[in-house]
Amino acid sequence: MFYIIVNNFIGAKAALYVPTLNICIAFRKVVKNISNQIYKFQSYVVTNWKYVQNYLENFNRSLVELYGTIGNLGHFLWQDITGIYYLYEQNLLDKIDYFCGGDSQYLNLLSIFPEIPEKKILNMSGMSDEDKFNLMLKNNFLCLRMTDTWIKQNVGNIIVQAAYNLCSPGFIEEVKKAQENNDLLLWINVRTHNKVWRDQDKNYAKIIAQLSNDFSHLNMGIVFDGTPDASDCVKSIVEETQSQVNFYNTTLKIQLYETIVWASYIDAYIAVVGSGLVITSWLTDKPGVAHGDRAHLGQKCFWSEVKESGVEPSFLNHQDIKQSKKGAYQNYQLDWQIIYQKIFKILKKIEREKQIPEDKN
Repeated sequence: MFYIIVNNFIGAKAALYVPTLNICIAFRKVVKNISNQIYKFQSYVVTNWKYVQNYLENFNRSLVELYGTIGNLGHFLWQDITGIYYLYEQNLLDKIDYFCGGDSQYLNLLSIFPEIPEKKILNMSGMSDEDKFNLMLKNNFLCLRMTDTWIKQNVGNIIVQAAYNLCSPGFIEEVKKAQENNDLLLWINVRTHNKVWRDQDKNYAKIIAQLSNDFSHLNMGIVFDGTPDASDCVKSIVEETQSQVNFYNTTLKIQLYETIVWASYIDAYIAVVGSGLVITSWLTDKPGVAHGDRAHLGQKCFWSEVKESGVEPSFLNHQDIKQSKKGAYQNYQLDWQIIYQKIFKILKKIEREKQIPEDKN
């Protein structure tokens, strides 16, 4: 008997574990803590040996699709939802007995795939790893995690539509009104937990002020995006900005589905490479500027190959970034004018495409 070990975000086959010999045969470079995972598995098997024995003796399995088990918004949309969409597209949803969600269910699965019967949805959120292990054993579940690495246009469409359906009429009206009252809506993604742009509050204020001056003949709105821990930074940006612009979502307390709807109505964005960039570039196909630490800027090599008919972000270059430490998730510094010059060109192009009159005001 042997076990196949899968790892990383796409669930690639990483190794074989042979318990009788207690050896692990790696197919490729595996995560450093794989031995700890094997030890944990061994302890679960020993502690719950009766359940394991019954499971191995009973071949009447229920097929279970796992999703929302990785705490990363980008990979939830990129791998989990695309994997389930593949099942949908191939008319295989009915072959799955249950869909079992983990702690990271960023969107309600039924809102995206109403074709799935509600009785097939199981919730593992809040359960310990051992409780999840026992759940699979006791119910004779054969679990799998279908993934994909290609976001088809229709996947983005159904996610956006699901988000739209989850919003209240009042919220939709608020967003539409913001679009009507502004000639240009610029999305600014603010991040204050790891890979942070230092002094971004002062620098974003400078960018906004300069753009406000450049487009003084237009009404401009700024839509903030980020997790609530960045609200103080947003407050500082607003206070630092000495220009007439309209600000939206300054408390950062809206739901993800509301964020997705906002992203559908903006014209362009400035975002950090990572989950903050996923919504505007992979879901709503908006043009914009992407910055980040040097390691994450390396994702430029594949970013445009993920989404069908996607709009490639304008990435900063490695040499634009200054950071004291090597590696991913490092804080960094950069000249705000580099971002400004890129986003100015994008907004100017949008202005021409919209044919907004220069002397509007």
